[in-house]
Amino acid sequence: MKRLNIENYFDYAATTPLLPTVFTRMQPYFTNLFGNPSSAHRFGQQAYGAVEDARNILLDHFHITNPDNLIFTGSSTEACNTILWGTVFQYWKIYGKPGRLLISPLEHSAVNETAKFLQDAGFCIIDQLPVNQYGQVDPDDVRKMIRSDTVLVSVIYGNNEIGTINPIPEIARVCKEKGIPFHTDATQYVAHNQIDFGNSEISMMNIAAHKCYGPKGTGAILLGNGVENFLPFIHGGKQENGKRAGTHNVPYIVGMAAAYQILDNEFDKRIQFERQKRDLLIQLISENIPDCLLTGHPTERLTNHASFAFKGIDSLVLQSLLDQKGFAVSIGSACRSSKIHGQQQLIDIGLSSEWANGGLRITVGIYTTDDAIYSLVNALKRSIRILRRS
Repeated sequence: MKRLNIENYFDYAATTPLLPTVFTRMQPYFTNLFGNPSSAHRFGQQAYGAVEDARNILLDHFHITNPDNLIFTGSSTEACNTILWGTVFQYWKIYGKPGRLLISPLEHSAVNETAKFLQDAGFCIIDQLPVNQYGQVDPDDVRKMIRSDTVLVSVIYGNNEIGTINPIPEIARVCKEKGIPFHTDATQYVAHNQIDFGNSEISMMNIAAHKCYGPKGTGAILLGNGVENFLPFIHGGKQENGKRAGTHNVPYIVGMAAAYQILDNEFDKRIQFERQKRDLLIQLISENIPDCLLTGHPTERLTNHASFAFKGIDSLVLQSLLDQKGFAVSIGSACRSSKIHGQQQLIDIGLSSEWANGGLRITVGIYTTDDAIYSLVNALKRSIRILRRS
């Protein structure tokens, strides 16, 4: 297979390459240290110790004191499903009627599609929060829209498609005042920010490893101290203190902890690097390509995230042209980019179809170079010129 040029990879919001140091930490648990953490013998207890060491690293990273408040999952998507299903069924079990889910229209599909499924099945009713032109939720709207039968509020922390960061501490505070559980999908945000979750007012939060140079296929749920009667989504064994059944994926859990530990160690340097590359990218595209609009908030956005709408352009064709030139970019979430229709998030923030059909997400990372950015902008400029002439 032909080796690709990693400098031309501009889709870090979809996934990041595994850091060599993370891979080194994971390797022994694929081979010599292969035991099942639930086994009582030495092989199993060796693996169990690795899982608990990883847990302690993550507890320290997120400032959580109770180890039962961190639950390993197979992904952020599983975590979102677990949180929404569990909360909805708790209400259904107590009251025998559907509760209301208050969510934004710009949630990741792990939240949006789960909520729609639960509503279609008759287990909940969705109330949709308004967003401004940047895709942000106003905490005052949350306050106004919470009802006596609201069972959960869920608002994404850092938007995966347009990069906007929501005022999560303020929204969490409103929910706490109203006595309503609050969930945030922080998958993107935690890869570029440090959160004192243990001292926050967030009830539930989900994370993943692969946005932070860790392995794909592992994630976690973080629970606030006030969360009680948490319902598991996957049943079977009693792993994770009965909150999530299934044999632990030991090497991937070790890898996730290693990735966040490395983020801690090099945080300032990494974020400064990301911001410099992102800002250069935004500047060059804005200056060199006409009829171009930066989508999402201009400053309150993820440090590695640039997203644009190009007037009169079919982004699927544009993405294909750039791919032919060796550049990896995205038209939105990797979880839906194979769909031909629509960039709904751009419509939700008020763009007309002549703009919304031309959305492009370009995200940078540790292997991004200035030369690669200049080359990408030149290729983008030429491709758009060709498409607008055709």
